[in-house]
Amino acid sequence: MKKSLFGISLLTITALYCLLSAVIILITILTGSPVIYGIIISTIIIIVQFLVSPFITDIVMKLFYKAKFDNEIPEYLKNFINQVLDILMMVHLMHSLMDIQKMTQELLLQEEF
Repeated sequence: MKKSLFGISLLTITALYCLLSAVIILITILTGSPVIYGIIISTIIIIVQFLVSPFITDIVMKLFYKAKFDNEIPEYLKNFINQVLDILMMVHLMHSLMDIQKMTQELLLQEEF
């Protein structure tokens, strides 16, 4: 799973950087500038983004972890969840009993033969 996730992530980031480079090169062609300028600008943007992104991530994480979340579930929601779980438990129990009854009948039929 980790290998496929790594491969997909790598493919995605590569595709995004290629798209960015293609747009920059297209702009340089449309403005009449040499294509090498577009390639240089694309490379500079990718390097700067690679160097700056950890600091941006740190800033976002600091802001995120300062946020306060109200994790308290209202009482009516707790009651509803408990009712649903009770119903699901009863249904599961009924299915289990029906399975036991079915297996018992099959065993009895096998013993007759």
